[in-house]
Amino acid sequence: MPLSRDFVDALTIAVRGGIWTPQPEDEEALRAMAGMPGISQATKDYWDSQSGVRAPITLAKADGSSPSSPFAAPGFEESPEQQAGE
Repeated sequence: MPLSRDFVDALTIAVRGGIWTPQPEDEEALRAMAGMPGISQATKDYWDSQSGVRAPITLAKADGSSPSSPFAAPGFEESPEQQAGE
C-alpha cells in the first residue's frame, strides 16, 4: 500500500487517539513504503531509550514534562495536580 495523505492522516488520528502505539518496526515499514531511508542509529537509540514504544513527540515537552492542555482558556493556568495528570 503506497503512502497516501488519507493513510497518513488515519495513522495520525489513531496514534493521537490512543488506538495505535507506534513501534520501531512500524516506522521502518512506513519509511520503506514512502521510499525513505531506514531509521538512523540516533533514532534507534531514541526508541530504545523509551523501551521500544514512543509517545508522539507532539504530546511531550523537551524536558519530559506533560504539555499544557490545548483546551485551556487563554490566561488559564493549570494547577500542579492537573499538570501532574492527577
